[in-house]
Amino acid sequence: MSLIGLLLFTLGASFILFWLSRGRKILCVQRSIDGPGQLLPCPMSNPDWKAISMTALELAQANLLSPAVLCFALGAVAAIARSDLRLPEGVFAALSMYLMVSIGLRGGAELRDADLAQVVVPMVGALGLCCLIPLWSYAALRRFGGLSVENAAALAAHYGSVSAVTFAAVTTMLDRQAIPYEGYAAALLATMEVPAIVVAIALVRLAQAAATHSVMVGQSGALTVGGFPFRPNADQPSVLAEVLSSKSIVLLAGGLAIGALVGPAGLTKVKPFFADLFPGALCLFLLELGRQAASRWGHFDRSGPF
Repeated sequence: MSLIGLLLFTLGASFILFWLSRGRKILCVQRSIDGPGQLLPCPMSNPDWKAISMTALELAQANLLSPAVLCFALGAVAAIARSDLRLPEGVFAALSMYLMVSIGLRGGAELRDADLAQVVVPMVGALGLCCLIPLWSYAALRRFGGLSVENAAALAAHYGSVSAVTFAAVTTMLDRQAIPYEGYAAALLATMEVPAIVVAIALVRLAQAAATHSVMVGQSGALTVGGFPFRPNADQPSVLAEVLSSKSIVLLAGGLAIGALVGPAGLTKVKPFFADLFPGALCLFLLELGRQAASRWGHFDRSGPF
């Protein structure tokens, strides 16, 4: 059901994008004879649907047959076949740390040369999405999924947060197809890790307070529980600090800071390790991730459609 929902969401978003861009020029991938694909203006008022469909099929084939995706599939097949294939836990953790630092370093180096005015608007939009997605996800999971408060909030936080592995796979695909993208994307990744988790925690605290006390809005507009100001993390002040000090946040934010300080020139000496070896490390990481995903396939029977 989750895959079907994702497919329907993708189709709906594509239709809305096409509807809004009628008669306008948007950027699409056009393949040259002797070079990689380039982003060039495509008039949507009279689109060449055959060319667009062929380009989409070529991109899908290139992505699905990439080493990273095939390694993920290999890990899934190994789990289904009950193979003893398994990366040691320490190696898997080291690969995770390597990917985080590499993304942060390269994003920070690009962020140093970026115009601040160009970064602010996307960052505000990213933060807004991370706060809104958990809200409607939590409501849908509670109403249609029948999940408990804690499980609905935890799953909503996952929906609203971001995946560094997905980010790494997407940027690797874009690099392979020679499709340019904003260098400060890694900065957006770092800022999108925390808000969804904080919103989910606040939802749990609010639901727990509503179950035991009266919840109302005071004269000043402040939310009160039982006549007292409502503070979602008042009973656990260390929750936010624990989230901010998590491994992924520290590595991403630290990598961004280091990359911004040293710049592209300063990363030249470590480029062979943090850039050239990145696709291979991602393949090993996805190999173990595919095994873990396939080994937990049976959880769908107990967790329901969501």
